[in-house]
Amino acid sequence: MAELALETADQVPTSRYTLCEVSRHTLRITGSARTPVMIMHDGPRFAVTAERFRTRQFGLSDYFRISRAVAEGLMVNWESPKKGSAPADPMVFRFESNHGPVEFVPKAVREWAVGRVAKCLGKRLHSWYKARLAETDPLCLDFQRIAFAAMFTTLQELLCERFYAQASEHILRDLKNYRAAAIALGHLPLFEPLRQRTARQQLERSVQYEDLRCAAAAVGLELELREMYPAARERRAPDTLDLMESWRGLFSPTGEPYRSLNRTLMNLPGGIAPGILPYLKMTELEHAILERSSLTVACLYGMHSASDTGRNKSVFMNASPIVFAEQCASSPSTLVTS
Repeated sequence: MAELALETADQVPTSRYTLCEVSRHTLRITGSARTPVMIMHDGPRFAVTAERFRTRQFGLSDYFRISRAVAEGLMVNWESPKKGSAPADPMVFRFESNHGPVEFVPKAVREWAVGRVAKCLGKRLHSWYKARLAETDPLCLDFQRIAFAAMFTTLQELLCERFYAQASEHILRDLKNYRAAAIALGHLPLFEPLRQRTARQQLERSVQYEDLRCAAAAVGLELELREMYPAARERRAPDTLDLMESWRGLFSPTGEPYRSLNRTLMNLPGGIAPGILPYLKMTELEHAILERSSLTVACLYGMHSASDTGRNKSVFMNASPIVFAEQCASSPSTLVTS
């Protein structure tokens, strides 16, 4: 077990924390009056474990979250040295309870202390982290960096070797080339409720449904659509890789990709919030949208389209951000929302 010495003693002040390599891919961090923490590198992921902490897994690009998890593990049993001091210190909150006086460290103070520990470990932990990245499969690094840029986090699917081994060349190529593919992978659970919502809207706006609703009202009955929960439980969830084979179709109301949608997804502008892009499924694009503000408006329209009769669609889909702002400012009443 070798101690990780990255600076000489005269270059850095003595630290209470010691970083020791248990093995080539395992680092043990200890400190005076601190809980020991283990950090492991295993292929496409890092894992952090400590006392009273379940093992937490992180992606290859999640250094900030890794450093925070390590600091939280070290400080899990920490108590402020000001606790019990007199006079009262603002870093310790005191109050009287039915069982006597109680003292505890406010959450903000603990967060501050954890941040200080993470900063103290900084260079030494980051040096070990960078050395492990240099030994990682470059393909895993590329996929996770692109997904991180699109989602601002690492997707759980990309932490498993099985995904890289079983995914088709088509899926891997699209994940590497298109940020929209990573957003689709990260929001797969959202697309099924959106599909049901789209089908419900289409049904409720159909002539046949209106005729049936009127016939029911004529005899004093109310027509209501409900999800078949037993059937929903019996349905087998589609496999991730099966869904990703046609990931562009996930963004389409019909489930089939079309030209305007393909051009939009393959030329996705930067800065799009990943959480709103799946709502393109709620509407059909009339043309490719390659500008960030216009695409954001289109996605937000899809998110709230349930309350719209369709009369506002052309405004949201065709107006540039400047024209849209001018129209809202000059005549807000032209936007019918019911």
